Amino acid sequence: FPTLSTLINHSFQDNGIDYTTDMNTLIMIITLVLGIIQFTSMVLVSFFIIHIIGILIGGTATAKEFFPSFIYSIIPIGIKFTILIIFSFFLGSDFAFSVIYPNSQQPLDIILNIIIDPFFWWSTILGCIALKVIHQISYKKTIIIISITMSLGIISLFSTSLFL
Repeated sequence: FPTLSTLINHSFQDNGIDYTTDMNTLIMIITLVLGIIQFTSMVLVSFFIIHIIGILIGGTATAKEFFPSFIYSIIPIGIKFTILIIFSFFLGSDFAFSVIYPNSQQPLDIILNIIIDPFFWWSTILGCIALKVIHQISYKKTIIIISITMSLGIISLFSTSLFL
């Protein structure tokens, strides 16, 4: 939010438009709504990809059976998302859990930051357990599914960095 607010403020000043506190509040609300939409779409897309791969590898669960356990496994990421929103909106900083390269958008730096993120690993382990138990598959197959999903995420990350 602070980076977006500063960017818009500079754009408004360059074009001779007043930037009021009402505009700042509007940008904060729009940013919050877009963040919630982004998080929700990420959860749903991840759910469907993991569930479909689980079925292709021999899982037996239906989407209705797998969805609640998948949502429970995403709770740590939701906690992180909430903490980031609080820090970003109310403390006015681009806070991140990244210890190394906190503001870098380079793919390798992002991957390194994900590797050291405790919320990521907490959700990943819970997701593996949920996948194994609900789909009734082995840990080996569970690790294969999670590895495929992470590989797709890394490919997506590298492909989006081409446009930055």
